[in-house]
Amino acid sequence: MKAFYEGLFFGAVLAVLIGPVFFILVQTSIERGVKHGLAVAVGESVSDVLFLTVYYLGFTQIHIGGGLSRVLGMGGVLVLIFTGGAMIRKSGQKWNYSGSEPPEVSKASFFLKGFLINSLNPFVYVFWAGVMGLLKEKFDGQSEQIIMFCVGIFTFKTFADVLKAALAGKIKWLQRDNSTAFRLVSGGIGVVLIIYAIVLFYRLYLAG
Repeated sequence: MKAFYEGLFFGAVLAVLIGPVFFILVQTSIERGVKHGLAVAVGESVSDVLFLTVYYLGFTQIHIGGGLSRVLGMGGVLVLIFTGGAMIRKSGQKWNYSGSEPPEVSKASFFLKGFLINSLNPFVYVFWAGVMGLLKEKFDGQSEQIIMFCVGIFTFKTFADVLKAALAGKIKWLQRDNSTAFRLVSGGIGVVLIIYAIVLFYRLYLAG
């Protein structure tokens, strides 16, 4: 169980790191509700689990670099710019909240959004490859210990994602009583996502 508790601690560290998926989760939970926000988080988690599984099975030598890294990165840049631009455009529209819920959008689309934004970031590949390499060394290749550590990570991460979505989903005053605040939040998150896209582009194509 020690490996599980260590994984919980590592998951707690990851939970306080703020990436683009976090902002999309918050904005989606505010606008669409907790379930849609969680769909974003599940998409990100499935992507992370996929990477860890691949590296756990022995593919830690996969090098996401060079041309492949640039292709993946450009995909991530475009997705972030498109998503951020859509949020900024929405913030410029008059929010006419009539008391009814916004038009239903499939949760699968939000799942896909979380999955793609995470999967198209080449630095996520590098991060999880490094984590799995360290785990194999730390636990001397003991599968049970490695798996328990990873279960601990995603146990805490799931708890944190549910909490984030639930808290964000409770901020209904942004919709019902303060449309200006809602528009500012939506526009601000859009700007943040575009900044992430610029940083990703710089790190991939311009940084020495």
